[in-house]
Amino acid sequence: MTKNLSRASFQQSPVWKWDESQEGHEPVVDWRPLKKDEPVLFIKADFIAADGSKFEGYLVGLESFYAVGLFVENNEHVLNLNLPDMIDSSIKLIREQLGRAQLNLFPLKYKTEVSFDDDKKLTGVLTL
Repeated sequence: MTKNLSRASFQQSPVWKWDESQEGHEPVVDWRPLKKDEPVLFIKADFIAADGSKFEGYLVGLESFYAVGLFVENNEHVLNLNLPDMIDSSIKLIREQLGRAQLNLFPLKYKTEVSFDDDKKLTGVLTL
């Protein structure tokens, strides 16, 4: 179990879920096939922003993804797609950490090394 997810967490396992107390995370050891009653998952992913910027991070959700965690420098930024006003402030922080005047994040492409019920790896595009 780990309290907070990090790059090192996703090197240990590409798929995580909340622990029983919902206060920490535990790795999902066997996700193929995905159990039908599985809770929200945190899935390691690589991201490419609309402007070509690349990020490591993770997807949050199950059948659809409603948030992403991006690792920038030594920081983690969680962007909840259901809260676009909060995303703007996170993008500003990311820009500052990268020392950039502009960052065009969305649409945000993702790809993973994870597949569930078939051999097709999870890929897609997230928009606001």
